[in-house]
Amino acid sequence: MEKVASAVLFPCKYATTGCSLTLHHTEKPEHEDICEYRPYSCPCPGASCKWQGSLEAVMSHLMHAHKSITTLQGEDIVFLATD
Repeated sequence: MEKVASAVLFPCKYATTGCSLTLHHTEKPEHEDICEYRPYSCPCPGASCKWQGSLEAVMSHLMHAHKSITTLQGEDIVFLATD
């Protein structure tokens, strides 16, 4: 079975959210840990916010759910928690 599995390519578990990569079973876990289509947790300091979503949705989440955060957009995303 291991020989068969090494010859087969498997889709990333984030294929439903946009990842189009197919990988060997040995490469799959490492890729999925860093896949840009994985869910991201809220970067707001503290553990009270349990939000998860796409990377594109992080800024929107911060601006709507954490009104005390000042956001600045540029080449990098920077936020300041004032609470």
